[in-house]
Amino acid sequence: MARELRPLRLGETLAESFTIYTENFAALFGMSAVISVLGQLVTRWLGGLLSVGVPGATPATIAAALTGIVITYGGALLITSLLPALMIDFMARIYKGEPASVGGTISAIIPRILPLIGIMLLRGLAVLVPVVLLTLTMSPFLMLVGYAIAIYLMILLAFSMEVFVAEGMSPVASIKRSISLTKGYRGRIMGYSLVVGIISSIVTAIGLWIVRLLALSGIGASILTGLISAVVSPFTYAVLILLYFTARIEKEGFDLEHLADQFGAAADSGDSTVGEPFGDSAMGQEPRGEAPRSEAPQGETLRDDERRDGEPSGDKPPE
Repeated sequence: MARELRPLRLGETLAESFTIYTENFAALFGMSAVISVLGQLVTRWLGGLLSVGVPGATPATIAAALTGIVITYGGALLITSLLPALMIDFMARIYKGEPASVGGTISAIIPRILPLIGIMLLRGLAVLVPVVLLTLTMSPFLMLVGYAIAIYLMILLAFSMEVFVAEGMSPVASIKRSISLTKGYRGRIMGYSLVVGIISSIVTAIGLWIVRLLALSGIGASILTGLISAVVSPFTYAVLILLYFTARIEKEGFDLEHLADQFGAAADSGDSTVGEPFGDSAMGQEPRGEAPRSEAPQGETLRDDERRDGEPSGDKPPE
């Protein structure tokens, strides 16, 4: 179903995000559940590897353990990168009124796996480096400064993944565009993130309470925790996607650009239904088709057949 592309306020953004999520619950929750559960299991396995001691270890066993950790960490990074990309691609298609399917989304994202991991690493390093460096000073004030810088950088890069997926830019270009696109929206991004964070925290807390109530542990607890995360994630990404499109509509007229693209595509395919709301019939005019026949005034009817045969028309030439 095509949606009206227009700027959305906070309440409208939350309502539209919920609508997109519920209308496409099976696809969104399915993708989110698979990736979130896999992420929990990989994280659990990685934690087990890091906690195992190696008394009397040889260089070969140490190398094998480090190789396992690197492979596991790489898998976790890949899984973490896939979730936002799949969510953004699928919901962006839905919001723009384009055909969306799980297979189509996966086919669009898989070929860009390496750049996807690259942008996740760049985003992570940009936020993590100032925190680590200022934390090493052991100064409480500088530690707070580090966290403030990290939050600010997170806001600057808030649209980088949306740009990467929806606009097909490179990781570096996506980060630069996000910095430009978030200008004038940084307060709104922070406010929306706080609201979504509160909602997500409440849902997550309820889910973790259920885990404790069921006294689950081990793999069972990891799977249920992943499913709880899978419930929350699509809604969180939907809010950021709609805010991204709102910024593009208000700053760049994306709604008009998208409408022009639709008209162009319709013209190329010969489909007149896209432009029908703005066509002649909508303006109170006759539909396009045969040109209307003009009626000659009474007494001045032309006899074309006679003229073609060279017969006189009956009009007297001027003297």
